[in-house]
Amino acid sequence: MSRTETWKQKDPWTWRELVLLLVLEFVLVMVVVKYGMQSIYETVFENTLYSGTLTGLTIAGVLLTGLYLAALRPNLRPPISITALCAARCPPTGSV
Repeated sequence: MSRTETWKQKDPWTWRELVLLLVLEFVLVMVVVKYGMQSIYETVFENTLYSGTLTGLTIAGVLLTGLYLAALRPNLRPPISITALCAARCPPTGSV
């Protein structure tokens, strides 16, 4: 089996991760950070160099955190079902 075939079979990323990261980039970063936070940074620093630098650092932090939370972290833990979670915390049905 070639390296490409192995990668295609064992690739843990799905469409879910792709969509989450695209939403993170084009909605959260572009709207919230680029237009919201950058204007706040410009008001605080009164200097476009400093506000642009801090905006870039904020974007890097948001993207790295989003990559970890959306694509890497969930695959490291076994999935927990809602039924198992409720069974561990809720009393059985019928006994009050």
